[in-house]
Amino acid sequence: MDRLTNKSISLAESVIKDYIAGSGLQIGAASFRRSLAGDATSPTTVYALYAWLARVIQKARVSKNNMNAFDPSKINSGFLRELAQLSWSERGPLLAVEYLQNHGIVVVFEGHLKGTQVDGAALKDVDGTPIIALTLRYDRLDNFWFTLLHEVVHVWKHLDGDEEAFVDDLNVSSEDRREAEANRLAGEAFIPRLIWRRSDAYISPSKESINNLARELKIHPAIVAGRLRKDTGNFSVFSDMLGSGEVKTCSFLSLRMLYNVSYAHFYSKG
Repeated sequence: MDRLTNKSISLAESVIKDYIAGSGLQIGAASFRRSLAGDATSPTTVYALYAWLARVIQKARVSKNNMNAFDPSKINSGFLRELAQLSWSERGPLLAVEYLQNHGIVVVFEGHLKGTQVDGAALKDVDGTPIIALTLRYDRLDNFWFTLLHEVVHVWKHLDGDEEAFVDDLNVSSEDRREAEANRLAGEAFIPRLIWRRSDAYISPSKESINNLARELKIHPAIVAGRLRKDTGNFSVFSDMLGSGEVKTCSFLSLRMLYNVSYAHFYSKG
């Protein structure tokens, strides 16, 4: 049985290496030395995730040619807050991509592969360029923004080199302290805890109180509604405030030009 299992693993690895070679990537066995962190990783998905990351890296290398160099000293809590407040704009997702790329961080959109549960990923290429990948598996503004900032925190706090990649399923409660830190700092950038606990949106939630807090903090109301649903565990409320269907609608034409992504690609992977 062990020999059969090892044979299956070797076959899977061979298939993925062939995929990587076919993608035109010269990363070869190095991609398999990159360890995978985050809650989207499991023994049954690891090779699919390597293949997905190969595609992400390929797209990132095309996109980063005309970017500014990454300066890690520019990433701090103020940077996160400024990024979070871009959500206030109707063009927020596009502005966020431009903001990050102006700071040397590549943002790639790549749908998750069948059998995997991925919201986003953070990694560095071999030249040190940070890469953030988003799957948009939930076409909702609250999910887009929280995932984006979660991955930015990984870039800021947790990526020391190119030997590790964080691949995240944000529906999973993680025991990894780095995932907990990414959740905490992303949440604080949007809604500081002290403000949140004292707000009418938390104490007596309504559409009016959610909109008022969003206006006060200059963030999209979908983020406030999503925070409320997550904190209370009641996912049946305020679903009409989450910005469902608005991420791809907002960003699609520009993203298509930036990343050469087709309509079929976005909608074929759920």
